[in-house]
Amino acid sequence: MTENNPQLYQFRVFVRGISPAIWRRLLFRDDQTLADMHYALQIVFNWADAFLHRFLLRGRTYAVSRAGGADYTHTAQATSLQSLQLRLKERFIYEYNFFDWWQIEIRLEKRLALDETQSYPHCVGGKRAGPLADCGGSWGYLALREAQYHPVHLLLRFREIVEATEDDAQCGQWIRQEFPDLAYWLTAHRFDRRQANQQLKHYAAGEEWQQWL
Repeated sequence: MTENNPQLYQFRVFVRGISPAIWRRLLFRDDQTLADMHYALQIVFNWADAFLHRFLLRGRTYAVSRAGGADYTHTAQATSLQSLQLRLKERFIYEYNFFDWWQIEIRLEKRLALDETQSYPHCVGGKRAGPLADCGGSWGYLALREAQYHPVHLLLRFREIVEATEDDAQCGQWIRQEFPDLAYWLTAHRFDRRQANQQLKHYAAGEEWQQWL
């Protein structure tokens, strides 16, 4: 397609190494860039762009240019999705946080006609909250979910804390100290697609996206 006649790419993306899968389905204009995809992934997984990243595709590396980034990467801002000449069902990788080393697998599912009334990027599906960006990667995530934050463990420990004090404020303080990410784990089974799309609209409108995360 030409720049004057863009079309849509539908991608399915999921976090490697976690089951049940944490996934999203995203729509992009083919004249949007890998930089747009980077920021969209940060939004739909509720990350804050606090770590380095890179795309890996056909032996090439792409990233949004920044201090401390690898100097051998191709510039994501100047790389349109159309220019990649992706084949249907082709897969590539997005890596984030080179300490925890999150890997997001991205697959082109469909090419679609453009809806001029819709802003892009746009999320049309997904399951489960994005993982905490610095929880130790997929292994750390699974260990926290199955051990410290297992519902049975939480209930037993909550009962111990409640029985140990009659002061509600102190009880709440103890719980927050022992389970600093409790709010996340209580809602980790949910993905708020409406909120994600509101944030994607802000991004599509050219707003500085960190200010409304």
